[in-house]
Amino acid sequence: MSVHYKTFIPKLRFLFCIVGFFAASNLHAQHNAEQVLLQRIQQATSNTEKLQSLSSLTNYYYALNNDLKADSLQDVQLMVAENSRSEVLILAALFPVYDNNVVYNSSNGQIDKKLVFANRALEYARSVNKNDYVALAYAALAKIYRNSGQPDLALTNADIAYTTAIGSGNDSVKVVTALELGRVFMEKKDLLMAFRKFSNAYDIANNLRNPYLLSSVYNHFALLYDRLRRTEQGKQYLFKSIEINSEAGHTRDLIRDYIAMGKMADFISSKSYLDSATRLADSIQDPVLALQAKQTLFNQYMINDKCEHTFQFLSSNPDVERSLRGQGEYNYEWIIAEIFLYCQKFDSAYVYFKKAEPAYGITFNVPGRINFFSELADCSIALKHNNEAIQYFTTVLQLANNTQNMTEKKHCLKALQELYWQAGDFKNAYEYANRYNLLQDSVNNLNKERDFVLGEIDNENKRIQKETELKAQAIERRHDAQYMLISVTIAVLFLLLVFLGLFTVSTTTIRVLGFFSFIFLFELITLLLDTWIHNKTHGEPWKIWLIKIGIISMLYPFHHWLEHKFIHYLLNKKLIHVGSFFPIRRWTARLFKKRTAPVVETTEAVDLPPESPLES
Repeated sequence: MSVHYKTFIPKLRFLFCIVGFFAASNLHAQHNAEQVLLQRIQQATSNTEKLQSLSSLTNYYYALNNDLKADSLQDVQLMVAENSRSEVLILAALFPVYDNNVVYNSSNGQIDKKLVFANRALEYARSVNKNDYVALAYAALAKIYRNSGQPDLALTNADIAYTTAIGSGNDSVKVVTALELGRVFMEKKDLLMAFRKFSNAYDIANNLRNPYLLSSVYNHFALLYDRLRRTEQGKQYLFKSIEINSEAGHTRDLIRDYIAMGKMADFISSKSYLDSATRLADSIQDPVLALQAKQTLFNQYMINDKCEHTFQFLSSNPDVERSLRGQGEYNYEWIIAEIFLYCQKFDSAYVYFKKAEPAYGITFNVPGRINFFSELADCSIALKHNNEAIQYFTTVLQLANNTQNMTEKKHCLKALQELYWQAGDFKNAYEYANRYNLLQDSVNNLNKERDFVLGEIDNENKRIQKETELKAQAIERRHDAQYMLISVTIAVLFLLLVFLGLFTVSTTTIRVLGFFSFIFLFELITLLLDTWIHNKTHGEPWKIWLIKIGIISMLYPFHHWLEHKFIHYLLNKKLIHVGSFFPIRRWTARLFKKRTAPVVETTEAVDLPPESPLES
C-alpha cells in the first residue's frame, strides 16, 4: 500500500475539516449517541484514539444503514492509519471489528464496494507477510459472497481462508475461519459438514479456554440447530454462551447473546430478552448494540403483533426509523408494506409495495429481490391481482433457481399451479403441478436427509462426549496417581524424620529434613484447596488472591508452630534410645563371644588314659 505523503497530509486535514464542520453544523439535529461519538473524535489526541473513535462512529453509521457516511469514515480511518506509518494501526483499519458486510437487501453497488475493501485488505496483508490476516481477508470475502447469494464463490474463499489459517498457526484465526466455512456449508444445505466445521472450531476454542471464541462457537451451533428445526436445542447452546459471558463479565457479548435469543424465542420471551439487551447496552453506553436490540424487537413486533403496536414502537424509537430509512426511502416503504402485509391489510401493503418496486430491479442482489417480489406476489394474490401475481412468482422462481432456494421454489410452483388453474390455462397448470410434485419429492428427500443429518450429529455428539469422558477419566486417574505419589513421598519423609530421631544425628540434619517435610505437607493442603477455590470464585483473580491470602495467613503460623514443636521434641526427647529399643551391641557381643571361645594354654604334664588293647 503506497502513500504519497506530500499530497496525503492536506487531504487528511481537509477530511477532518469536513468531519468537524459536519459535527458543528448538525450537532443539534443529531441523535445524542451520535453527538457523543463525534465529540470523542474531536477530543482524540493520538492516532490510536482517533482511529478508535472513528471506528465507533463508523460502526454506528453501519448500524443505521447509512453506508455512504460509513464508507467515507472508513476511508478517513485508513488515511489516519497510513499517516501514522504504523503497521498495527493500518491492519486495525483494514480489519475492523464491526460487521460492515452486506445484508440480504444490499444493492450490487454496495456489494462491489465491500469486495474492493476486502481485496484491499488482502493485498496489504500479503505485502506485510501476515498469513493470519490473509486468512481473515479471505474469510471477509467469503462472508460478502455468502450474504449476497453467491455460495459457490463463498465456499472457494472460505476454503482458502481455513487452509491459510491452519498454515499460519494462529489458533484464534483458525476458529474464525472454521466458523465462516461452516456458515457457507449451511448456505449450501450441507448441514453435516457445517456441524463438523463448527466442531473443529469448538475443539480449538475449548483447548484455548477462550470465552470469546467459545461464545461465538456456541452461537453458531445455535444457528445450526435452529436451521435443523431443533430450536430448543439451539437455545441450550445460547444458554451456555450466556453463562460463559456472565461469568467472564463480557457485557457486549452477553448483549449479543440476548439479541440472538430474542430472534429464536417466542414473542413474549423475545421481548424480555431484547429489553434486557437494550438496558445493558444503555448501561455501557453502546449505541450500536442498543440499536441492534431495538431493530430485532421491531421485527418481532412486525411479525407477531398488531399494526398499531408496531407503528407505536416505531414512533417511540426514532433511531430505528432512521435506520430503516438509511438505505433509501424505497427500503422504508418496503418495511411499511411488510407491516401491513403481516397484519393482513393488503390494500395498504400493496400501495407501499408498488412505491418501492422500481428500486428492486437488476441493480439489487438476488436474496433481496427474492424476498421483495415474493411478498409482493403474496399481496397480489390476496387482492386477486392474479396476472401480476403470476408475473411476480415467475420472477421469483427464476431467481430461486439460481440460488437453489428450495423453500421459495416450492412456494412459487404451488402458487403458479393454482393461479394458472384459476385462469383456465390447464396446460401451464399441469406443467407446474408436475414440477411441484417433482420438487416435493426432492423436498421429501431433503427432509429425510435432514433427519439423517440429525442422526449423524447425535452420533457425533455421543462420540465426542464419550471421547471427552475417556479423556477426563484418564486425566483424573493420572492426577490421582500423582496425589498418591505426593502423599507417599510426604509419609516417607516423616517416617525418615522420626527414624533419624532414634539415632544421634546432627541438629542441622533434623531441622533441614523437618523443614522440607512440613513444606511438602502444607503445599499439599494448598494444592487440594485450589480446586475448591476456583469453583467457588469462578476463576476471578481478585477473589482467588484474597482467599489465598486468608489461607496463608492461617496456615503459616500453624506451620511454623507445628514444625518448631515437632523438631524440638525430636531434639530434646530423642524418643527411645537405640541402645534400649534395639540392643544391637548387646546381641552382637554375645554372638561374638559364642563364635570366639577362649583357648586355655598350660605347660603342666597331662596324664593320658592308657591305650586300649585293641588300639595297640
